[in-house]
Amino acid sequence: MTSFAERLRILRNENNLTMKQLGEKLDLTEQAISMYERGERTPNYEKLESIADYFNVDMDYLMGRSTIKNAYREGLIKSEIFTNAEEAIKFILELPLVANYGGYDLESMSEEEVIEFANDVSEMIKMLGKKHK
Repeated sequence: MTSFAERLRILRNENNLTMKQLGEKLDLTEQAISMYERGERTPNYEKLESIADYFNVDMDYLMGRSTIKNAYREGLIKSEIFTNAEEAIKFILELPLVANYGGYDLESMSEEEVIEFANDVSEMIKMLGKKHK
């Protein structure tokens, strides 16, 4: 599995940026970028969000949990509304950040609650995708 450090270095190189240039764009020092890429330090959630936004990638991709750079842009986020629990559960489990988030228990939720949850997640992803196009 690819780590955040590796993914950041790959994204920076793909965009032909030096550590200093990336640091300036993200309001970070060159030293901070270097430490991130060496795996000596991990940014806080807000900074991770800024990095993902800058490179227009999903947090799961940035953290090395997915090989899909941007699920919305690549058309993997469903545009239809879920109507059955089986499709809704499959959708939730295909998104590692959502599936690993916790705070809900699919097994104790009714089919209607699972469908509603999946539709809510899908709508939030669509809104964020439109915001960050």
